[in-house]
Amino acid sequence: KAADEFAERLRFAVERIMQEGCATTQAIADELNASGFPTRCGGRWQRGQVARLLKRLNIAVNATAEKAA
Repeated sequence: KAADEFAERLRFAVERIMQEGCATTQAIADELNASGFPTRCGGRWQRGQVARLLKRLNIAVNATAEKAA
């Protein structure tokens, strides 16, 4: 599936972003945008898209940090 392949191509970048301390979907979206990673359709990342990306990659986000954001 194309969406799965796209998500896998972003796995390394997302994991690196999270290791650098981005703990919320908004922070991850901001960093993906700042780093020049477009969405699959060529747009800018929003937190809902990041949440779906993380779910597709089976990567958990810190729920406590997410609620505080």
